[in-house]
Amino acid sequence: MAYTASFGSIREFLPIIGYQDDKELGENRKREDNGLARLTSRMETVDDKHALNDLADTPDAYLVSGSIKIGTSSDQLPLAPGELVKSWNENDRNYHSYEISDPAVFNWHLGSFETEPLKGNSGDFEYSIWASPNHPFNHSVYEQALIGSNQFISRHLGSSSSEEVRLVEIPYYHDKYHAFSNTIAISEKEGWYADTTGLTEKAYIYQTVASQMIKLRLNELVRVANVQGADMLQLALPEALALHYVKEELGEEAVDLIIQKKNDLYNKDRYNEPNQEPVLLNADGAEYLEENKGAIALYNTSNEIGLSKFVEKINGWSQKDGNNKTFKSLIDYLKPEILTEPYEEI
Repeated sequence: MAYTASFGSIREFLPIIGYQDDKELGENRKREDNGLARLTSRMETVDDKHALNDLADTPDAYLVSGSIKIGTSSDQLPLAPGELVKSWNENDRNYHSYEISDPAVFNWHLGSFETEPLKGNSGDFEYSIWASPNHPFNHSVYEQALIGSNQFISRHLGSSSSEEVRLVEIPYYHDKYHAFSNTIAISEKEGWYADTTGLTEKAYIYQTVASQMIKLRLNELVRVANVQGADMLQLALPEALALHYVKEELGEEAVDLIIQKKNDLYNKDRYNEPNQEPVLLNADGAEYLEENKGAIALYNTSNEIGLSKFVEKINGWSQKDGNNKTFKSLIDYLKPEILTEPYEEI
């Protein structure tokens, strides 16, 4: 049961059995207030054998495939991950049946929407945009970014196995972004009703869409271990590659604007860090760090190496072995190409 126009994790609808690590206090200020010992890191180190076997997105679950049948009231349309295989109306309710054929990280979300999605295709790339009817202003900008970022990804990281990619506008009170199965979800406050006549706002939307599209593709290529540096792969790397897409589409000035914004956010939020800020190699889930300083460091490295060589190395590293990957293993793989060591600086 949920309100109309809702969106949320499938874990909000299913029971979670076992110990929930995410309920632990990770901020040293709060730990001290509760008489607990301070943490040296919010995540396990890269040599922790147990954590290396866990997935960063869902440490309590393996890769999952399956079917979802979801229903809403007749004035709504239900959304779930996977391929839509059947839709019907029964007892004045709308039902959709979705199939997730390829095992995927179990970070799925479900939603309910008021209007039919905007559907389109560009060559073999099929997409749909599920957006609020109250925010029609930038649909064409999002559509351009969706098509363009898919072309960028296909050139550099290969084509996705998904038959259709969905872009979803979600309420402001959710996290900014979600990327799961064949779906990316972006909060309404992240540009859906912004004035995009200026370069700053348009560049931000392009960056946002591209980074989430790249994360979807990297989720197919790489299984990230639940150890230090996980968000350097899940947040920083997609953001860094997305900056190259923005440069291709909108030019160097657009990239400079985004980098300036990231520097400002990093410098602002670092002073609210409740723990000791780690070096990037040991980044432990302080989102302001990976998404901003980490993304800039990886972008600079990709420019130092050259984008073609950088993505060639990423593709080679992703296929190196079947184990869950760590950021340290990527840096070790890149080291012959890197002249500086930005990931070990404080």
